[in-house]
Amino acid sequence: MKMCSHLESPQRFAGACAMLLALTALFASGCSRPSAARTHAQSAPPTAYHLQIDGDASARLSALRARIDAAGADPDCAQLEPPIGDSAWLAAWCGLRAGDWALSAQQAHAAQTNLAPHNSLRRQIELLLIEAIARQETAAARQNIQTSPSAPPDAHAVSLATRAHHLWLNARIPMHGNLRDPNAGDLANLYAMALERGLLHDAKDPDGRPLRRGALLDIARSEYRDFGRLGALSQTLRASFDFAVERGQLDQAIEMLERAFALDIASENPRALARDLARFERLNRLLGQVDAPPKQAGTQGPARTIAGQVTNSHIEHLLATPAGRRRLADAIAWTRASPTRTIAASPLLIDALRAHGDFDDWHGEDWRLGFEGGQLLAEHGQLTPAKRYFQAAIGAIEEMRGRLPTPALRQEFFADKRKVYMALVDAYIGLDTTQRTQANYQRSLVLANALKARGLLDLLDGDVDPALATEPRPNTRHSTHLRPGRAGSKHARAASALAQLEDWSRAQRSNLSHRAAQTAQSKRSPNTLARQVGAQLAPNTVLLEYLIMPRRSYLWVISDQGIKMRQLAGREDIAPLVDAFIRTLGERPDPARQRALAERLYVELIGPAQDLLKSADQLIIAPDGKLYDLPFEMLARPTRSAEPDYLMRDQVVTYTPSSAVFERLMARKAAAQPDSSTTRTLLIGDANLDRAAIDLLKLATNLPDSGMFSLGDVFPKLPGARAELDAINTRLGARDFEVEMRVGEMAAESWMRNADLTQYGIIHVAAHGISDARSLQVASVQSGLEFNQPALLLSRDPEQPDDGIVTLGELLSRRTAAEMVVLSGCTTGRGWQTLGAGAFGLAGAILYTGSSSVVASMWSVEDADTSKLMAAFYRGIADGKTPAQALQSGQVAMSKAGMSPASWAAFRVIGGG
Repeated sequence: MKMCSHLESPQRFAGACAMLLALTALFASGCSRPSAARTHAQSAPPTAYHLQIDGDASARLSALRARIDAAGADPDCAQLEPPIGDSAWLAAWCGLRAGDWALSAQQAHAAQTNLAPHNSLRRQIELLLIEAIARQETAAARQNIQTSPSAPPDAHAVSLATRAHHLWLNARIPMHGNLRDPNAGDLANLYAMALERGLLHDAKDPDGRPLRRGALLDIARSEYRDFGRLGALSQTLRASFDFAVERGQLDQAIEMLERAFALDIASENPRALARDLARFERLNRLLGQVDAPPKQAGTQGPARTIAGQVTNSHIEHLLATPAGRRRLADAIAWTRASPTRTIAASPLLIDALRAHGDFDDWHGEDWRLGFEGGQLLAEHGQLTPAKRYFQAAIGAIEEMRGRLPTPALRQEFFADKRKVYMALVDAYIGLDTTQRTQANYQRSLVLANALKARGLLDLLDGDVDPALATEPRPNTRHSTHLRPGRAGSKHARAASALAQLEDWSRAQRSNLSHRAAQTAQSKRSPNTLARQVGAQLAPNTVLLEYLIMPRRSYLWVISDQGIKMRQLAGREDIAPLVDAFIRTLGERPDPARQRALAERLYVELIGPAQDLLKSADQLIIAPDGKLYDLPFEMLARPTRSAEPDYLMRDQVVTYTPSSAVFERLMARKAAAQPDSSTTRTLLIGDANLDRAAIDLLKLATNLPDSGMFSLGDVFPKLPGARAELDAINTRLGARDFEVEMRVGEMAAESWMRNADLTQYGIIHVAAHGISDARSLQVASVQSGLEFNQPALLLSRDPEQPDDGIVTLGELLSRRTAAEMVVLSGCTTGRGWQTLGAGAFGLAGAILYTGSSSVVASMWSVEDADTSKLMAAFYRGIADGKTPAQALQSGQVAMSKAGMSPASWAAFRVIGGG
């Protein structure tokens, strides 16, 4: 229907208003979208018309605009055709919201003519930006590029955006809208969208300050909120989430998505909730809590195009934007998935990657391109630029990790990123460790430490609130993969996601408050770690730091004389040997095979550094991977003698989570004031477990096959515990140690919670322990249950609100100052990956509380064997030996007595020396 070019009579004005009301009614009725066969690109460009409207008509236009906002990302824009006067700008905005770029570009162009005589310059600038964005998206679609920000800027789109920006600069219009402008927020939002797509290069405000996408999104959110435009606010919150993820600001990303969910749940907007859920899944994938979906076959075409047929300008554009870097990372991953494609990679791609040197703006998911690009360069012999890419990837990873509030989230996030650090170690060291410099050794040592016991290191450095350390891991991996199209209530899944986001936000706020209250930590230069560790090592003491990698592994040998490195066999060779050796410790020992494996492991793990250990009296082992389960004391030098030549017979062996943890513990010990009551000893154990098991089952990840109503059903009374404690009391008391003994009902959790544990120099706990690690199945003492965190089982005082279970969280809240804590229960030195691989479970937690060293077990040991070892151990303590020397003397005595290694090798000294 042809419209008149102007409206002069009241009747015609009334008719136009009636049509606006009809359009409003159509939106309210939720009309269906036009068929796919009908496209706006095929329709003729709309004719521009001008319509002056009064206040009532303006209100109706605002109402129609509100309906477009409320429709989320899928409004029915067909109801706005043909444009009626000032409603042309609504059609342009509707197309923008719906992703109907042809409609948006056409109507924006038409509306500029419509509104020029009578509307503000601000609206003209907005329409120019809408048209620019729409034309850029159309150009990206023609090039079969999934995301416009990764497409090269369209010349026409850039021209339109530049024109809009010049108008804005010359008019000096404030980015903020005025207090009565119901469309405030649009200009800032559109500017942010244009910047995201690369349409405004180096744009500045009238005062010469760069325009920042994050600041523009802040303005848009604020103004949409103030004017109650909740639909537009929800969309901008999602855009803010995307920006925060790109920048690696995961704490802000969580906050933005939390707010978007809350708005969309309240409005019951299914389309917006679907987009929220998609972003929630993206967040979970980034955090390592769900697996990334497999690449579909249809995505290989664009990857093949980028990887094979590229130009320098195209690659430079991809490297310049976060979306482009994601797309380039996918293309390189596709190339590297095939050795043939890797070898035949485009020389232009290699040259462009090698020439790129600006990584300052790399954040968030850019780590993937840092890793993939670095690997491709390394595979083509370009090690120097490869290092730059790996370093950029690690910078982005560390930035994101530091913004996560809990150790559990940090550990999940970190799980799939170890390969990046290992790749940089390989780039620094290569095949021949003897030809590298001290600087290479030191840099690679820092990288190895970044992979070990990071949660414990965070606690020691004050980077995380210990109250958050036992936050449960989200159970989203594999089982709750959030797919918007999955059967079930979208509203219910959104509510569940919102609850999880709220938990994370609450944890983040708690952690920020905790960190603000901490004293500033001294900044440690990465290149001084080896020097600091060496300065804290006693003469003739050597620290062996292991890093187990798939094809080859590395060993750092640190002493007061400096640092050396050796290359070892890879995980593929070492892991099967360790597993086979552990199996020989089981109920059916095979001494001959056990000895053969012990000698082979010595050759693999100690042999390459044997020339550096000739004068060493003590070895401090910082294991990695499978080596955490390995008792190094049992490694045997190859010999033809009748008895195995165990390592522990000539050298004292202790353990530390990592050289970085060792350095922190030794520095803390040096800074502590000497305690005059170091001989005061606490002996606690032989707890009464005759009570319901329901509280323990709360920590279990599985339920027993048969009924378990009492703790005694799984954890029988330890008949040797009382005798063990009595013997220690007698021996230490005879040497003038001040001993306090609490057994039976007196060994209550409530007492431990209220006692001042810092007054004891020695603490010995003879009680059952549980671990969250898989069982090594070495001895017959197995509960058959799996737990989500380790704990100690003490007595329960019926007069106190306790359950008798000392959980990890409760332990971390205490303070100790003991020179030695002995945990003579089972598996007290294993598990709890939340603090990072190698934190040694409860032992690591006790080190955090202030103690210098912990004696703990790696597998379940028979009660009688534990009592024998502890008797020999405390003879050494009473004679003035260090914990490590005392444990060595007990192990040697039991070994010479012909006792099975499973009975004496389970215990180890863990800590700072």
